[in-house]
Amino acid sequence: GNLQVCRGQSVAFNNTSLNAPQNYLWSFPGAAITGSSDAFPVVTYNTAGTYDVQLIVANAFGADTLLLSNYITVLELPDVSVIFNPDTVCRGQAAVLTATGADLYYWNAAPSLPASNLASVTVNPTSTTSFTVTGWAQSTCTSSITRALTVLNPPTAPVISTDNASITSTAASHYLWYVNGVEIENSDAQS
Repeated sequence: GNLQVCRGQSVAFNNTSLNAPQNYLWSFPGAAITGSSDAFPVVTYNTAGTYDVQLIVANAFGADTLLLSNYITVLELPDVSVIFNPDTVCRGQAAVLTATGADLYYWNAAPSLPASNLASVTVNPTSTTSFTVTGWAQSTCTSSITRALTVLNPPTAPVISTDNASITSTAASHYLWYVNGVEIENSDAQS
């Protein structure tokens, strides 16, 4: 029968040859190692495709060959990616995480996210949190990705002081000044 494996998966071959073979010559086209003289080799397939397997056994009385044509089908792994919308949030703000690249999904439980099998989930973490999603393709092959959603703390309210000629704020990364709810033009400095 045909054996299906996922790319990167190892296969343990079971030799059931009779009459006490003394030599083994395996052939594994498409595998990480293309040949082996072990009686029970373990082989990894890193490239998707369909491949033959061949075993030649020998003892003092002769040799025999078994060729299994198209025996191994190596399936591609899903190329799972995650989109955060938005990429960064302020504490208290929600984000939608959307997984793509697979047929089915499973989100691992994390703060603000119960385990879920939806492609898109909404989260509202209180601090920077890593989220892991696993995707399935062709019902058997899986791939996982972990991404962190950055959660920023809201800024502290500025303290404003005045002197005779100017108004000054405590240090911040950005400034916009308003008078009666109307932004003052070119008011992006600390004072």
